[in-house]
Amino acid sequence: MELHKRGPETDGEPANGEMKPEEEEGEEQVLLSASTFEDLLELVGTRGRWNVLLFFTATYAYFVSPMLIMSYQFLGATPEHWCLVEPLIEANWTQDQVLSFAIPLSSSGGYDSCHMYDYNYTAAAAMGYEAAMDDLKGSTNHTILCRTRDFNHTQYQSTVVTEWDLVCERRPLYSTTQSILSAGSILGLLVGFLFDKYGRRAVILRIIVLYLFLANIIIFSPNVVVYIIIRAIISCLDISLYVGTFVVVMETCATRYRSAVGALTVVPWAVGNMFTATVAYFIRDWKLLTICLALPLLLIVSYFWLLPESPLWLLHVGRYERALVELKKAAKMNGKTLPPDHQLLRTMRSVDRREEEGEEEEATVEEGVMTHLKKGLEDMAAPFVRPELRMRTIMYVVWFISSFVYYGISLISVNLGISPHLYIFIAGFLEIPSGLLMWPCIEHLGRRKTQVTLYLLCGMCGLAMAVAVHTASEGRYWIVLGLSLCGKMAITAVYQLAWIYTTELFPTKYRSIALSQGQFMENLASMTSPYINDLLGEVMQWAPSAVFGSAALVAALIAIILPETKGTNFSDLDTLVRKNDTSQQTKDEEERETLA
Repeated sequence: MELHKRGPETDGEPANGEMKPEEEEGEEQVLLSASTFEDLLELVGTRGRWNVLLFFTATYAYFVSPMLIMSYQFLGATPEHWCLVEPLIEANWTQDQVLSFAIPLSSSGGYDSCHMYDYNYTAAAAMGYEAAMDDLKGSTNHTILCRTRDFNHTQYQSTVVTEWDLVCERRPLYSTTQSILSAGSILGLLVGFLFDKYGRRAVILRIIVLYLFLANIIIFSPNVVVYIIIRAIISCLDISLYVGTFVVVMETCATRYRSAVGALTVVPWAVGNMFTATVAYFIRDWKLLTICLALPLLLIVSYFWLLPESPLWLLHVGRYERALVELKKAAKMNGKTLPPDHQLLRTMRSVDRREEEGEEEEATVEEGVMTHLKKGLEDMAAPFVRPELRMRTIMYVVWFISSFVYYGISLISVNLGISPHLYIFIAGFLEIPSGLLMWPCIEHLGRRKTQVTLYLLCGMCGLAMAVAVHTASEGRYWIVLGLSLCGKMAITAVYQLAWIYTTELFPTKYRSIALSQGQFMENLASMTSPYINDLLGEVMQWAPSAVFGSAALVAALIAIILPETKGTNFSDLDTLVRKNDTSQQTKDEEERETLA
């Protein structure tokens, strides 16, 4: 069927191509019954080519996102390194001779990466290797820190670590290059208000332009500080792009398909992980790798032509004509015929008014800036202040631990002696079934039991990994890899479940606030994981696994306190809040009367 186009009317008869009066009357009855935006979506179609194209277009952002987040271990790979003893190198000593003479042994039995003996190396170079070993070797056990280092370039041609010497006393800067991504993500959450004020598409397109520019100039960073700053800005843009496209997908998806669509968004993220590991395996120069991982971003320019503005946002801001254009494009691609434009516009205005009626009751007469600021702060504090919600804020602790463990396990491969390329590829592949299998679990076991069970599984895997690494038993590689990936699957499912659980724990009035606060806790936790892996892992290789495993077990105990939300009716939650508001108002009035 072709999309109906408006045309002139002559002598009271419908113009060519218009609906017959009886057909138009039937369509008008359908429109009159439309009370929500979802009813309008049903008219344009919810399973057509437009919906599929929009899903693949928007979720392409999830495919490119891991190329920034999960490339950390490849861009910042740390090759073997020792002190660079220039007098000995200039005297043409071999690497083995320099190591045996100048570098002390570490507690693990290998050569120390950060210290060298305090010898007179100019005299040693003049004496020669044999004479220096006889006369100077063992003359002192005093060691000093390296001034410069010599890296083993057989595995990696260059990395961020070798570029700016991010080892030994400068090691915290290396962890900061990853933690700054989380700091940037926290800032990115503040960009959310721009989507509401200026539109989803308009902000997304501006983000893309800046994203592409910075992703390609970061390789020209003159020092590590500039590199960290650019990565922080890119991270802010990345999380903003992720949030914006996710909102567009959810706002153009029928209610009955939102659970399935939400589960499927894990697929492009997982594929992006596998793609990142594969490219990094073949490219061992950090600048070239950065360029190659930025190339897929070029396809995101297609958003300028393929990504529509959210019709729901257009409707809420009163831009009905533009919303009509977007809906007509969708209907045409889906093969649907729409009623005349004037009827659709009238219905949009009616739907917009109906959806705003509930908000009008809460509107305040006061319009001062301080009044709005005070109201905003009260809403932000409400989950902690209101007695019926206070216990539910325990979910924020769950957000923190789930993120702490997720990113910790995702980036732990170096400490476990596992190839990061193999680990991230397999972990990315396993995220697909872990995400999709989580849905039937929460339907049959419920939210709380599923979450507690997954945390227990993850915790036991983490502690078992620590034991396997500590005992250094023969053939532990595959045991550690299996335990690590099992824990990764469990925590991935928990990570996704946190979104659903939080949505069902908090009423409509505070749901967005609760999700924002949960996201804040998530990003705060992900900032700490790299330091556990990089700093604690260097001292005790088994310790990060023990920390993450113990944290998961603590989360399992905390999660038991949370109520079960399976089958929760959002209206019941809203009614609970309203009843408490009424009860509190009655109590306040009684207290005032008593005082009077």
